[in-house]
Amino acid sequence: IRNRATLAGNLVTASLAPHWAIARMDMTDAAGIKELIAREKPACVVHCAAAGVANTNLPIEEARRANVVPLAPFCETLATHSPHARIVLASSFFVLDGGANLDESAPTKPTTSYAKSKLEAEERLQTLADRLGLEWITLRLFGVFGAYESPQRLLPYLVAKLMRGERAELTAG
Repeated sequence: IRNRATLAGNLVTASLAPHWAIARMDMTDAAGIKELIAREKPACVVHCAAAGVANTNLPIEEARRANVVPLAPFCETLATHSPHARIVLASSFFVLDGGANLDESAPTKPTTSYAKSKLEAEERLQTLADRLGLEWITLRLFGVFGAYESPQRLLPYLVAKLMRGERAELTAG
């Protein structure tokens, strides 16, 4: 990446200057996104909107409001202020039908509001980026975890138990 890259999402602040800038933004804040893109003129944006990943009961309209709806003003702003920027959309394997040996040709079959909105975001980004002449790629991520992970999820649970010297109670599925 030749100039500053802006990452939207739930990231830990890191010192990556001068080539990277990390910005935690609310993707529904169109004015804030426009100001950030106009100021930074990023070469690449990693789009990590993830409403609904921790709450599988989130209504579909709420998931869409965060994961899909902001894509139009986001892409239009990039096309205006940084037309050569590349977009990396962080999607999820939850959009897939499931099974073993999954790859990019696997059929989609999202079942949660999160997964449905992520698949819709993939499709929306493709349409917008192609119309606006923006470069893009979608990554369907498997097993993402990190500093903001819910303590009830598998890896944080196991780490906490192991650090306390306790036995982890697991099920077969």
